[in-house]
Amino acid sequence: MSPIPVEDRMPQTHNSPFRARTTIDELLDDIWRIVLEYLPPLDILRLRRTAKIFASLSRDRSIWFTVLRSVCREQHLFMPTSALQGMTTAQLERSSLQPYRTFNRLKAGDISSASFTSPQLSHSNCSLQVDVPLHDGLREKTSRIITTPGGIYLLRIFYLVDVETDRPARLSLVTTHTLQLWDIGRPNAAAPHLVASFDVDGMHENDGAIDCILLLPSSRELSKLRVIIPLRMHDIPSLGSRRTCLLQVYEIDMDAEAPSFSLVRSHPNVPFMGGPQCLYATSDRLTCVTDSSHDPQRQDVTLLDLESDMMDLQHFTVQFPETRFRYDEVSRFSQRKL
Repeated sequence: MSPIPVEDRMPQTHNSPFRARTTIDELLDDIWRIVLEYLPPLDILRLRRTAKIFASLSRDRSIWFTVLRSVCREQHLFMPTSALQGMTTAQLERSSLQPYRTFNRLKAGDISSASFTSPQLSHSNCSLQVDVPLHDGLREKTSRIITTPGGIYLLRIFYLVDVETDRPARLSLVTTHTLQLWDIGRPNAAAPHLVASFDVDGMHENDGAIDCILLLPSSRELSKLRVIIPLRMHDIPSLGSRRTCLLQVYEIDMDAEAPSFSLVRSHPNVPFMGGPQCLYATSDRLTCVTDSSHDPQRQDVTLLDLESDMMDLQHFTVQFPETRFRYDEVSRFSQRKL
């Protein structure tokens, strides 16, 4: 029996319905692409200068798209998928590097307080306009403005007042506040636009609740924002001498066709002594600090797990160094396990 020629033993791909085998070069490209997606942005720039393959792959838009999503998650920045999709490769790369460049400048002492008012910095003005008719004699009075980490979205809190008296238009104990979420920094956007609006009853101008509203990204989904609102509880008995508030957590899905405020968590027994002195939040943990009702030299600390139904509550009393606690001390408590 004569041997089969070598060429007859090789796979015939030109008439085969199956795809030809991946070449070594193609396989290497796929592997290096995965490697680059897991690297910090500065390391990608360093590799860019070492070989042609890295010089080419490091300018691939899909890589920087993935890298920027990782940076947002690590740095607790908020940038939903819908915002990233409209960005060019250069914008994705620049946004991925910005947190590291800012940190390096701060570490090197290149940024002083005068730098933030320097005429060399560019400023932009935007007008937040919505076509909602107001009753005669009323105007909007802004209580607070909060921006998301990353500066793309802005939360405006306001209520209606009488033009002549400057008092709330609603003559009752509780004033209705409106929360408006605006898109002010989406790349290539023509102008700011209103994303979602929500009315809240139970916040008072003088009890500190409005100052404690938090706006932060969700830890589970990058496309969702969380709004944490403390509300005074007037219709329930105080727990001893300790007053409480109702803490509500809303989520807004920014990739939804019509984003809206959706209540996802609620807890009625958070300490409230004329307004929490400090609320520190990560994407999954909330730390609330108030003056102790039993000892003015100590503070009550309450930890809440935002990923559960806020039932895993831990409460304890501590004494911070000096009479006023420090922000970094509060952030340390947020890392405790419940």
